[in-house]
Amino acid sequence: MSGLQAILRTRWQMLLHIARQIRRHVWVHVAAGVVAVTMIVGVGGGFFYYLFRFLVSQEPFGPPLMERLMAIVLLTFFSMLVFSNLIITLTTTYISRETEFLMALPLGFSTTFGVKFAESIFFSSWAFVVLSLPLFASYGLAKHAPWWFYPAAFVLGFPFLVIPASIGALLTMILSAYFPARKARIFTFALLGTSLGLTAVLVRLMGLRPMLLTTQDFAEIMRTLNAGMLPVLPNAWLARGLQAASQGQVREALYWFACLLSTALVSVELCMTFVPRLYYRGWALARESANRSVSRLRFSFFGIFDTAFSLFPQPVKALLAKDMRTFWRD
Repeated sequence: MSGLQAILRTRWQMLLHIARQIRRHVWVHVAAGVVAVTMIVGVGGGFFYYLFRFLVSQEPFGPPLMERLMAIVLLTFFSMLVFSNLIITLTTTYISRETEFLMALPLGFSTTFGVKFAESIFFSSWAFVVLSLPLFASYGLAKHAPWWFYPAAFVLGFPFLVIPASIGALLTMILSAYFPARKARIFTFALLGTSLGLTAVLVRLMGLRPMLLTTQDFAEIMRTLNAGMLPVLPNAWLARGLQAASQGQVREALYWFACLLSTALVSVELCMTFVPRLYYRGWALARESANRSVSRLRFSFFGIFDTAFSLFPQPVKALLAKDMRTFWRD
């Protein structure tokens, strides 16, 4: 059995164990799932459906405005996924104890990185999948899309998730190879703040805010919203693919899917190319930084909460302490 097969088998056993644990308190999970689905799909789907129906009915400017708004939303998702993958890859691929255990096994760096990379895609993208369900469903219903639009939207969305994950993983490798992982995480937050600041400055320089408040020229608004439809952005490919699928244009939808899939494959290949050169170097630097930080550790604010949790029974106390530390780590 290869190392990758052993890891996948262990993951499968972990999933089975989680499923057995869920069956013991199935009514709690069912109730939580019903509430979550009702809130997300019901409330979110209803909001998007009435918004899209209103725009579709406002001929002739409503439909093109809806397409550009969809592209802007997808551009926001894409940016969030890049930064989410940056943070999660730093945590799961460089700092976690499981990575240290995998590094001690006779596995290649590419195998270890590939396993953690797949984990990062899952942990960073599940929220996007949940939020996109009511968005895509409402979009299809408002446009009276054919039945195959809904599975096509899922297929189009999968390579869209891989592209920002690869970008985030590649940036993480470069940062971690020259900065300790914990400093790289601080650098990532600083980069996020700088990006938001530059965006605000560009918006003001372009005169976007005065234009939206004073102009009545719809063409100017549409030209501004075209920022989300730039042909070099993956979110524009997904938006155009969804538009083509909603109109029953199979060939055009396949074209945009090919653009997304080829870019996703190339980005993963580019990421894996740098693994032998940068991954171990960044991981070793992260371990050196972790050892120095542990030796200097004097106080942890978690101890205050551990004392407060003493009011609860020991199993409850252990569960609360574990969840708080896991949340803070992630």
